[in-house]
Amino acid sequence: MKIEAKYMGLTLQSPVVVGACDLSLNPQVLKQMEEYGAGAIVFKSIFEESIQLESMQLKNLLESEQDRVKKMEKWYSKIMTVGNDQILKDLRAARSAVSIPLIASLNAYSEESWIHYVKVLEGYGIDGFEINFYHTPEGMDISGQEMEDREVGIIKKIVETTDLPISVKMTRCYTNPLYTVKRFMEAGAKGVILFNQFIDSDIDIDTEANLETFELTQEGAYRESLRFAALLYGRVEGSIIANTGIYEAEDVIKLLLAGADAVQVVSTLYMNQTCQIERMIKGITDWMDQKGYESLDDFRGNCSKKDAVDPFAYERAQYVKIMLEDKNI
Repeated sequence: MKIEAKYMGLTLQSPVVVGACDLSLNPQVLKQMEEYGAGAIVFKSIFEESIQLESMQLKNLLESEQDRVKKMEKWYSKIMTVGNDQILKDLRAARSAVSIPLIASLNAYSEESWIHYVKVLEGYGIDGFEINFYHTPEGMDISGQEMEDREVGIIKKIVETTDLPISVKMTRCYTNPLYTVKRFMEAGAKGVILFNQFIDSDIDIDTEANLETFELTQEGAYRESLRFAALLYGRVEGSIIANTGIYEAEDVIKLLLAGADAVQVVSTLYMNQTCQIERMIKGITDWMDQKGYESLDDFRGNCSKKDAVDPFAYERAQYVKIMLEDKNI
């Protein structure tokens, strides 16, 4: 029985990929995750934290749109130097610790920053890049189309810069995620991750202060990822990676049936420890044995919308069916 998966052209020993998190900074933990059967590991870089810090703090610092770009690039270039030496040492240690694919998670703002850090990181033995776009609309002067065009342009520049494959960790904010995936892959992306989780805004009513919160995803929060994996399967050439709230083997199986090539997990590793990877893989192989499947390709996409003439009509039909059958609605 084979449970090998493909991700951006890379061969993985399993479809369970460890998403970007602090666990990747510990070489011993990385070795454990490889031994437990992780297919690949996404290395969490300081650039991800920096861009979130930038987004939170600069909104009070910048005033006009032209000033915004100039000041942001000047300020951003300073914070990006903090901790770089240590994070690159950690990346080198991570590469030495495991032989499975190691993918660098990368965030930046200006086009120059993206290109610069792609060049820096590709010299550390990584196998690919995971690109994270972090654009929170705050003004009314830029359209969604303009933001998307900028992201497509950045992907093209990165693809021109490196021979390593790249994937894009997408947000839920696009008007038509299916069309956006198509554009990203036409620009050279080899895969997409569905979907990114960002820091959320909140308010402390006692201090009347703004708060930034980040919580582990809840079990079962993968349903939107499942829906879009099912809609994308068979319609794009690149890899489809699902994440968000994937805790158990059953969750992985559902997403593979929908059409995902692999899944990313993080929250379940914090809740259930890294040995959860081994339990998930055992659950997958036990189910495959019960069903008589020899490889992931035997069942991947079996529950996708590939053969539906109008996949959205399928969605509407399911909605009507639920409304008619559930007397509590």
